[in-house]
Amino acid sequence: MVTSGNAYLDFLKVFFLMVILIVGIVAGIIPITSKSFKESSKLKSIANAYGAGIFFTAGVLHLLHEADEKLDEWCGGHCSYPMASVITVGSYLAFFFLIKVVSPKKLQETSFEGLESEIEMETITPEATKTEVCKYYNKCSAYCLMAALIVHSIIAGTALGIQATPTTVLHVFLGVVSHKWAASLALGVFFTKTSLTLRKSLFLIVVFSVSTPVGVVFGMLIESQGNLLINGVVLAISAGTFFFISMSEVLEEEFRSQKDKYSKFLFLFMGSLTLALILLISHD
Repeated sequence: MVTSGNAYLDFLKVFFLMVILIVGIVAGIIPITSKSFKESSKLKSIANAYGAGIFFTAGVLHLLHEADEKLDEWCGGHCSYPMASVITVGSYLAFFFLIKVVSPKKLQETSFEGLESEIEMETITPEATKTEVCKYYNKCSAYCLMAALIVHSIIAGTALGIQATPTTVLHVFLGVVSHKWAASLALGVFFTKTSLTLRKSLFLIVVFSVSTPVGVVFGMLIESQGNLLINGVVLAISAGTFFFISMSEVLEEEFRSQKDKYSKFLFLFMGSLTLALILLISHD
């Protein structure tokens, strides 16, 4: 039997699911369909830094903490081994290995927010060199990037769907949506550099945008089972993913350049502070 509280929680998740879907699609199609699309590098950089602050803080103060509680409860409160932390570290290292070690060098440089520097470089690169650069933007790289982003998105969506209270749903939603738009926009820009047709590019943007809602639904199914072990493991894996996205993807790219570094750090701090204050206010 579904209680009114559970019904409200499910409604909230479905509502945020739709918001994330719309944000992902709109952000992805802008660079593909708009000939007048212009990059606002400073605005994107500070927004990315703000989102990274939310993502990182959500991973530390919420996901990892809740994973530790779930796994400790699962083992009867007598678990002295830091299972949640170990799983989180393993999750982080797994994504680091797949994205930074296994994937092609050019894919590493063009994933997520790294596209901004690539775009800026092309505005001052001679035509011959630009042709040399563009040869890397092929269909294989596009599909590899899609696969990596989809895995990230499904796990992030699962972290949202598995939450058991409206407050924690809001916490994770803020982290997910703050990064979704940037990832979709970057993917859209990447597709403009490939030989993919407009129809195929739009289709892949929709597929990527749907991946997070799929993760949300998957998380809701897991949460409904009430299995402490599965819940704890999924939360710990999600925490590792949040750490990787914020630290090794977004911030690594944003602070590679010294441009606007103080503004970016200020918004990084503000993003972290925002979620910390929400947690403080909602703490019972």
